[in-house]
Amino acid sequence: MKNKITIILCLISLIMFSQENKLFDQFHELKENKIKVYLDVAYKVMHKQCAKYYMICDINNKLEYNDSVQIYDLNDRITVEGVFKESKLNGNYTSYFTNGQISDSGIYNNGLRVGLWNYYYNNGQLKKVIDFGEGLYHPKLISFYKMNGDQKVIDGNGEVEDLISNSISSSRLIKYNGNIKNGELDGV
Repeated sequence: MKNKITIILCLISLIMFSQENKLFDQFHELKENKIKVYLDVAYKVMHKQCAKYYMICDINNKLEYNDSVQIYDLNDRITVEGVFKESKLNGNYTSYFTNGQISDSGIYNNGLRVGLWNYYYNNGQLKKVIDFGEGLYHPKLISFYKMNGDQKVIDGNGEVEDLISNSISSSRLIKYNGNIKNGELDGV
């Protein structure tokens, strides 16, 4: 019985050690104390085999990245430029379409979008401006342009159908559909 318990404990230790070493599979050392970190679609650290993106940065002893970073897709096209503090977006941010045009730009504060954000169509034309205030979960639509350039929302008033998000992964979408008054859906 004692031998079985010893064998089981050894197997558990081996599995845990194996899992711990796999954690570092997503980090690859480069020159000048920089490492390449692989990321999933929400820009969370991921194993290389499942990654959609990568970034090159410095990582502290808590495995946090603190720096101005560029995130690339696996075809080496830039997708994001941003400033991170303790692995959270904190500062200027710009994301790009695969054709190199800017998709959106603004400022993050402790992982939340704040202030005015500009969003663009993939041809570079301004699509909308949203005011996130101080990290509001109910952002206000300031202006909206159709792809043909017609402005449908002016100074927070007009009509629109669109989706917006308050997170980098776009997992929290808010649908704007109908009349907009003072930056919000009329009647809400």
